[in-house]
Amino acid sequence: DLSSKDMKRDLYIVAHVIRIGRMLLNDSKKGPPHLHYRRPYGCAVLSIMDVLQSISEIKEEKDFVLKVYT
Repeated sequence: DLSSKDMKRDLYIVAHVIRIGRMLLNDSKKGPPHLHYRRPYGCAVLSIMDVLQSISEIKEEKDFVLKVYT
């Protein structure tokens, strides 16, 4: 039987970052101007346990920084 403590330890927030734009950064003059591509840029992960511990210590809004791995 899984306890709520076990569930919190194994939950994560996952952010999948998508870049929308031209294929290359220096493609300013090539191709139609309306053509934009969606490409994966990176991914970031944050443990829910870290969030819950921070929220329980301070009873106010808090920012979390996630490192994006490209």
